Amino acid sequence: MSQRSPSVRPIAGGGDDMIQARASGSGGCRVSLADVARKFLLDRWMQEKPGCQGSGRTLMDPNSHATRPNRARCALLVVVALGIVGCGDSLTGPDLSDPRVADFVELMNLHRIDIGCSPLEWHQPTADVARAHSADMIDRDYFAHTNPDGYSPFDRLTAAGIEFGMAAENIAYGYPDAVSVLQAWLDSPGHRANIENCSLRQHGVGLVDTHWTHLFANVN
Repeated sequence: MSQRSPSVRPIAGGGDDMIQARASGSGGCRVSLADVARKFLLDRWMQEKPGCQGSGRTLMDPNSHATRPNRARCALLVVVALGIVGCGDSLTGPDLSDPRVADFVELMNLHRIDIGCSPLEWHQPTADVARAHSADMIDRDYFAHTNPDGYSPFDRLTAAGIEFGMAAENIAYGYPDAVSVLQAWLDSPGHRANIENCSLRQHGVGLVDTHWTHLFANVN
């Protein structure tokens, strides 16, 4: 594997079930400063989504060739965003302790929903493997999918006792927040292919300092 390219190992077999987003719980809730910050990130992300804005020309002009916003698509994103920023269960799984990871997972799942994929389900053992790799890259001063001992992402999952049928990994460093690292990965065809692979079902994210490891695994 090259130093900066994502790693994927598909296994033959089909019939991957779509993941269903969990419904938000009912009842009252409070909005925290973290919720406000997260809403700001979501607003910033959605402003860049194609189809959610006009081209700048007046849409009432019958001679205009401006593309009208896809209101149904944007409405879906708004509903999902409100569900994520609000209370109750979100699409990310458990309550994630690092707000940068929580923001990334939410924005990444919004992107998957936008392209027609199901959101990825959080898998804590996979996240533990991802975080250990981010920490190891810092401790031993390298940046690669394969560590100095020759262990690939797939080896690390197996060593952790995680049985999987398909796995992939994206790594990055130097990106301070969720928006910047997600945009960097989406700008790279190989990394984007992992994020947009609708066959992948579970994942975990490990962030140490500014070293990110996004590990995908269809857990058996």
